[in-house]
Amino acid sequence: MPVEKQIKLSKIVEDKEPLARIIFYKRHFSKENGRIKRQAFMPAKDKKVSVIRHKGCPKDCYLRIAERIEEIRGKNLEAIGSISTEDVRVINNLDVESDTSGGQHRRHANIKNFNNYNDAKIKKLAQELARKASLLYVV
Repeated sequence: MPVEKQIKLSKIVEDKEPLARIIFYKRHFSKENGRIKRQAFMPAKDKKVSVIRHKGCPKDCYLRIAERIEEIRGKNLEAIGSISTEDVRVINNLDVESDTSGGQHRRHANIKNFNNYNDAKIKKLAQELARKASLLYVV
């Protein structure tokens, strides 16, 4: 496989940057309808949603990143969704931050600011993210 083009990524995630959401569960998307479901954007216990910045990253690049995540998590990749940073930021006060701490991939980022909301509101925010996202790749 070709080597990833090493474009410089700013620590600040730009509005126009595309973000990839790695999906490990078939119930988190509908291949037939070509859409991502709310569950794919539900935050983890840390109240963040892990994404990959895929600006300048061709398909084989983000698939290699997904394969590494598969190995770490011990789960099979089912699909990859995509949403722009701008589409995230227009939803309430959600934001995107680069996060390469703890050995994370240089393209790793988090959708954040879910921590001020109750479970019902978080589900609504996740639904809005899902509506704005599209399927990028399905296994």
